[in-house]
Amino acid sequence: MPSSLPLSLSHGGALDIVRAAFPQAPEPWLDLSTGVNPHAYGPLDFMGADAAALLAHLPTRAQFDACRDAMAKAWGAAPQAVCPIPGSELFIRHLPLLLAKSGEGSAAGRARRVGVARFSYADHQQAWRAAGSELLCADNVVELADDVDVLVVVNPDNPTGRLYARDELLAVHRRLAARGGTLIVDEAYMDLTPQHSLAPMAGGERAGEGLVVLRSTGKFYGLAGLRLGAALAAPELLRRWRRFVGCWPLSPLTLTLGTRIYQDEQWAKDMRRRLSREASAFRRELEAPPAAIRLRGATDLFFLLQQKNALRLWRHLAQQGIYTRCWPRHPQMLRLA
Repeated sequence: MPSSLPLSLSHGGALDIVRAAFPQAPEPWLDLSTGVNPHAYGPLDFMGADAAALLAHLPTRAQFDACRDAMAKAWGAAPQAVCPIPGSELFIRHLPLLLAKSGEGSAAGRARRVGVARFSYADHQQAWRAAGSELLCADNVVELADDVDVLVVVNPDNPTGRLYARDELLAVHRRLAARGGTLIVDEAYMDLTPQHSLAPMAGGERAGEGLVVLRSTGKFYGLAGLRLGAALAAPELLRRWRRFVGCWPLSPLTLTLGTRIYQDEQWAKDMRRRLSREASAFRRELEAPPAAIRLRGATDLFFLLQQKNALRLWRHLAQQGIYTRCWPRHPQMLRLA
């Protein structure tokens, strides 16, 4: 393994790249490299012939509003605080510009100090570092709240699985907001534990521009290729985003399917129970002899293993046609979906 992964391997899911690197591995491959639900939302045959018709036209405002309203209802959020987006990763990359308070992206308007977890979803670090901000890192990121302009919390964290309680984050938000700071909470995996979500608080008068919540559809609903998520924030920040991306950032097909997904509350309830059962069974297998694997953290969609030679284990598994997630900068860590 190289010390620095190419962009194509900086996330999981690059099975084509890994397959080419290990041509002797048996087929079919078992892809455990992402935290995407293997039980994708379905059935999707309700789209039927409508799919072609939807792709023949530009998205309408009514389709956008229907998806937004379904999301808001599912999360207990105010509709005006919700904006469907083409996946949260794109929004993450533009947050430094969107949060600039003056000078339309000038150095004066950008956050000078940004707090991030030392080992977490790396795209947040990359986005703020590229914007010229000073990064402060800690294992427990909320400890940085009094020392930064922006605090980024991935909750539950990826890949450690660490979960911050809602009340703890609300207290952190109050401290930040009191001096004009911003709390960003990336809730890509929050569908597993919705009781801890800050989505209902986003965009409210008390939160103002001091709270941004990101949600992902692809993880829990198993539809990563749909490229659908949401940003929840004060209306002014969402207006800046819409001016940036223009009139049609999402297809009619995506918006229509998103509406269907978030209206189906029973599917979500049933899936949480199913994933909980399957994750518990998988965990028992990992921790039992002879494997007796030590887990560093987990959610119901992935496990983080701490092994002395995790990179060697990654390569060994790849040679057997099993694709997992590794970090050359953290050579003792390995994630299994």
